Amino acid sequence: NYESLHKSIAEAHEPPQLVVFDESTALKNIKAMRTQQALGLVELMEEKWGDDCYVWLFTGTPSPLNHLDWYAQCEVARPGFLKEGDWYRFRERIAILKKKEFNGNPIQEVVGWKEEEVKYLPKRMANLVLRHEKGKDDTVELPDKTYRTIQIPPTPSTLRAARTIANTAETKVGALIKLRQLSDGFQYREGKKPLFVGSPKEKILVDLLAKVQRRIVIYAAFKASIDKIVKLCRKQGWSVIRADGRGWQAFGSCTIELKEFQGDSPNPIAFVGNPGAAGKGLTLTASDTIVFYSNGFKAEDRWQAEDRIHRAGQKRGANIIDLIHLPSDQLVLDNLRAKRGQQEGTL
Repeated sequence: NYESLHKSIAEAHEPPQLVVFDESTALKNIKAMRTQQALGLVELMEEKWGDDCYVWLFTGTPSPLNHLDWYAQCEVARPGFLKEGDWYRFRERIAILKKKEFNGNPIQEVVGWKEEEVKYLPKRMANLVLRHEKGKDDTVELPDKTYRTIQIPPTPSTLRAARTIANTAETKVGALIKLRQLSDGFQYREGKKPLFVGSPKEKILVDLLAKVQRRIVIYAAFKASIDKIVKLCRKQGWSVIRADGRGWQAFGSCTIELKEFQGDSPNPIAFVGNPGAAGKGLTLTASDTIVFYSNGFKAEDRWQAEDRIHRAGQKRGANIIDLIHLPSDQLVLDNLRAKRGQQEGTL
């Protein structure tokens, strides 16, 4: 994987002649260590093999929501293909920049795009970036995705708490984060355990657990939400596989082996995770239902998480359910949907 790439490079006797970077959006940030390691690997390959080497980058969710995201992936695929030869020069060519200060240091902030340069960018990349004319739904026989939002009216006391948070938070971003926590039924406290105040999302999730057949996938944006969901599932008699930034853990009569989740065991099993940590590369087609208890801000994580049940082997359907409690939930979901449209525009 990308985290252990440097070890693989160090242990190899010689550079490979062919490398495939799957989920290549992990290489969007030119400054990231993993991108620098990928660039270093490709340079070693060219030194060894010259033009007789092959570098392929694959992704189902390119998510280039910022036109600058293309640079690093193009540079890995073919160093020097984009003639600027430098991310900063590439930015100067296509972006409108404004000088500002950050922590006392002068920086250049992107405030817009040079329309003609952006229009010309697909032509510049035409011989390097290839897009399937048919989407996955046309090339793999899969059931349609069915989207559903469950609107959960907040109580007057919750609305009062939400207004207090909105009026006292130091920043808009800070307010949004706290409101999302409140919607999930808790608040993080500095130096203390989270304060759980309850959320009507819990009852809705219990109802959904009673309706689905033996397997369900549940994603949430916060560790505290995930912990609460695990307890709730266990109380309803479900075994749980939890997967988030803390790693994988099994609860009840199951293991973290996904072959058990995918198998025929009558034991009901819930996969509960965070989209950023457990939304890629997994096959969870034994479930036909994903519940997003709450969403994060990264569109790519959301789209990848949806596809855990919408892939080869899925026969029953792909039901994608969002629980909407406070307006902050709808705001984040609307933002993710808008980014889907932006992706189509940049492609």
